[in-house]
Amino acid sequence: MAAMTIGGAAKGFVGAFIALLILIAIVVLGSAFLGGTRTISLWVTEWLLWAFCPTFGIALFILGPLALIAPTRVIAAWGFAIAAFVFGGTIWIFALSFTYLTWGFAGVFVGLAICGIGVVLVAIISMIFHGAWLVLGIFAALIFSAIGCAAFSARLAHKSEERAERLAQL
Repeated sequence: MAAMTIGGAAKGFVGAFIALLILIAIVVLGSAFLGGTRTISLWVTEWLLWAFCPTFGIALFILGPLALIAPTRVIAAWGFAIAAFVFGGTIWIFALSFTYLTWGFAGVFVGLAICGIGVVLVAIISMIFHGAWLVLGIFAALIFSAIGCAAFSARLAHKSEERAERLAQL
């Protein structure tokens, strides 16, 4: 076995030092990102009502009737897909804000560490532990509306494709 030279040991030390610096940079940048995300989510939470209410109204009173008319189902499918996106973003921002307000930075960090979407799960757990049942009910309705819009959009798109195929065969 060859003895390690001083140059080899120095290279190993420098490599370990660079790896440690990269790890520290990742932690610092990640913390800054989380801090910015937390601040932005608290600011955006005030505007969520202005985005959610019109989207819900449009989905219910405009896209709903459009879904009943066969030639306009494509428009309704796209509209419901956009509404699902708006509702999903509302859920995520609301979950991030609620988690930060109840469990602080640690709760947000754990939630975002679970593939980013885990903050929704952490918020639900936080609502249960804090007994915020009304908030949990509203949150469940938001989740139901997002999933419902996405599923309805997919169904409308499928029905629209079937109709286009039938018309193409004529």
